[in-house]
Amino acid sequence: MLFKIFSIIITILFAWVIFPYKWIRNYAFSLRKENAISECIVKAIENGCRYYVVQNGNNFHVGTRAELRMWNGKNKRKFMPVLNIDYRNAIIYHCDANGNGHYYERDIAKKRMG
Repeated sequence: MLFKIFSIIITILFAWVIFPYKWIRNYAFSLRKENAISECIVKAIENGCRYYVVQNGNNFHVGTRAELRMWNGKNKRKFMPVLNIDYRNAIIYHCDANGNGHYYERDIAKKRMG
């Protein structure tokens, strides 16, 4: 009897801890993505050139193509591993100087849970 009560308590605690953590993590990811896109729009309009948003795992980086190429260079990877990926395949959004933006479609395999 005590084992059944203990297992019910553990199940309830598991449901209260694990599932909200996933919701919070997904919300934080979408918020970081929205902030990066809005930062891209502001920088593109202020500086008058095209800016890109690049996704690296759960992080987003905003910069011009020259900055992304500089960050992704072989000599920079040793000292500053900011983008240790091919940035051309990781671009998710770009914004022109006039404020027009474009989303890139990416087919990313999602992790299966379970």
